Formats: sequence, structure tokens, C-alpha cells
Amino acid sequence: ARFYSEILPLLQARNSRWDAAPKCFLAESTLHDLIDEDESTSATNPSASDPQYDADDTSILQNRGGILILESVKGEHFYQISPLTTDQASHCLRAIAQLHASAMGDADILSTVSR
Repeated sequence: ARFYSEILPLLQARNSRWDAAPKCFLAESTLHDLIDEDESTSATNPSASDPQYDADDTSILQNRGGILILESVKGEHFYQISPLTTDQASHCLRAIAQLHASAMGDADILSTVSR
């Protein structure tokens, strides 16, 4: 939700290539207290100090969640199939690299992301 409401507008103001993103009509989330700043977010390398959660106990999710309402995108450039082909996965990785590169050294964007 934060990407569409806070970060994407900064990227679009600096580079018109981001106009391909769908228009966001609503982006809200309430995820407070789910992950502490010092807590690992790695599912593959959990730390002994990470909190333990019972997968059957969903009470931690009460009153938390998010909603995105995005414009419907149509056309030959917007589709998702599974599994991805090697070429499609490669294209996705290039797009992610471009996303990260677009914020490289940009103090405003990095400050927004760090909040």
C-alpha cells in the first residue's frame, strides 16, 4: 500500500517511465506491531531471537490488513501466468533491478522508504 500511495508518486515525478503502473484509487494498510524493526524478515534463516507464531492462531492478525484498489489494466503487456517462462522471469528481474536503481542515491525516495 505504501508503494502506491507514497513511493510510486515520487518515482513518477522523476521519471515518466513509471506511467505504466496502474492508477491507484485507494491504498491503505494497518500492520502496526506485526514486525519489530530489529526482527528478521527472512523465512529461510530465522533467528533464535525471532518471535514464534502459531500458524493456527490468527489472533495476531485481528484488526490488521490492507487494501489496494487499482485500475484494471488491459492489453497484451499485462498478464500473469504460472509458472513463468525463463524469459518472463528474466524480464521481471530486470524490472525489479530498474525499480531499485531508480531510487539509488535519491535522498527523498530513500527517506520515504525508510519510514
